[in-house]
Amino acid sequence: MSEQAEARKAIEDILRSESLGVLATHDRGQPCANLVTFAASPDLRRIIFPTRRGTRKFSNLSGDSRVALLIDTRKTGKAKDKINVVTAIGIAREIPQDEYPDVRKTFLEQNPDLKSFVEAEDCAIISIEVDVYNLVREFEKVVAVKP
Repeated sequence: MSEQAEARKAIEDILRSESLGVLATHDRGQPCANLVTFAASPDLRRIIFPTRRGTRKFSNLSGDSRVALLIDTRKTGKAKDKINVVTAIGIAREIPQDEYPDVRKTFLEQNPDLKSFVEAEDCAIISIEVDVYNLVREFEKVVAVKP
């Protein structure tokens, strides 16, 4: 298996086994980090997450759609040098309302406990169109993978 294929498989595994990530945005140059619950599309091209429209996170995304989402495997209790980290870099956009039923279904398959949050009137569903994934293994092995 090639390095790219192996890295893509590792990214798929991480995105399927983890549901929390740290979203990086900024507000007029001030970095901001927020914990989000997410779901990835099967082709890895898109990661979706819900947020309330009245949050600073939503405001930051409205001001600049460039984001990074960091997902790691530290909850598995592995030794620190065995933790894998994926950073998805891309553009975030609110999904149009007419797509919400399908996207909600996809999101709730992985996160059923957030049903009332996702169905709230003020909840926006955001899609990150991923440009590249950076996978870091064992602290120093870095591979960039296009979805």
